[in-house]
Amino acid sequence: MAEWKQLAQAWERERLARRRAGVEDPALEEFRWLLEELRVGLYAQELRTPMPVSVKRLQKIWESRPR
Repeated sequence: MAEWKQLAQAWERERLARRRAGVEDPALEEFRWLLEELRVGLYAQELRTPMPVSVKRLQKIWESRPR
């Protein structure tokens, strides 16, 4: 959960910065949903996610996003 929280905090900081700048970023919204899928995968595994999501995968996506 600590790793999820780090990703969620980074996402929240970026979202707030973009919002203050008046920029709408669909990639951030998509990443938010991936965070939610990861949370489901961690805590409600029996619900299953439509695609495999892991902390490593989300970290890689976050680091490779355009800034």
